Amino acid sequence: MRIYTLTMDWLAASGLRFTIICVMRVEMVRAILKEVEAMCTEWAREVAGMVGISSVAAEKDLKRAFAKIYRRWSASIRAGERTLQRMGGVNEDEWGERGT
Repeated sequence: MRIYTLTMDWLAASGLRFTIICVMRVEMVRAILKEVEAMCTEWAREVAGMVGISSVAAEKDLKRAFAKIYRRWSASIRAGERTLQRMGGVNEDEWGERGT
């Protein structure tokens, strides 16, 4: 989780967050964030059980951490949506699709 948070912080500091959202499509970014949250929650349950920490407490901490990540990314996601709407989509030739 710490590595993931550091990666997000680096992306934000380097100004790449908005670019990634525009290129990857907003829906894909949201799906990736939800998938990472689910993986981290499952991992936290397993680790909490091994070290004797309440899994409820570990999940609560993770929910707070992801709420912070979602807050940080939400403005960029909304800006990415607006930009894509104004541009009429992003050409994604390398994936063989055209943005909508």
